[in-house]
Amino acid sequence: MGPVGSGIDITGKAIVKVVELIIIIIIIIIIIIIIIIIIIIIIIIIIIIIIIIIIIIIIIIIIIIIIIIIIIIIIIIIIIIIIIIIIIIIIIIIIIIIIIIIIIIIIIIIIIIIIIIIIIIIIIIIIIIIIIIIIIIIIIIIIIIIIIIIIIIIIIIIIIITIHLVHHR
Repeated sequence: MGPVGSGIDITGKAIVKVVELIIIIIIIIIIIIIIIIIIIIIIIIIIIIIIIIIIIIIIIIIIIIIIIIIIIIIIIIIIIIIIIIIIIIIIIIIIIIIIIIIIIIIIIIIIIIIIIIIIIIIIIIIIIIIIIIIIIIIIIIIIIIIIIIIIIIIIIIIIIITIHLVHHR
């Protein structure tokens, strides 16, 4: 009985060892699978985080680009408005200058015309005065001549009368 019993005991121990080995292998496999799953999950999480970061960066870049474009557009619009305002101001200034020049020219022309009219009036007045003076001088000369003639005639008459009277005596 002894040897047979001990053989069974040896076989039983071998089976236990095999079972232990199988269990250890299964545990190792399970641990490896769990590790692989954890690694895969970590990799997936890292990839997702990287993708999210990339998306956020892209969104930020797009927002920055949009802001820059908007700022550029606003600056361009402001520049255009300023240029238009400057052009309008220049045009208004030119128009005002032209109007002032025209007014000055008109005033000068009016002044010249007034001066010419005054000169003509003065000349006419001078001519009239000269004519009046000449007429007065002529009248005075005529009156003097008439007075002289009358005096001569009176003297002649007196002489004739006295001669006649003397002769008759």
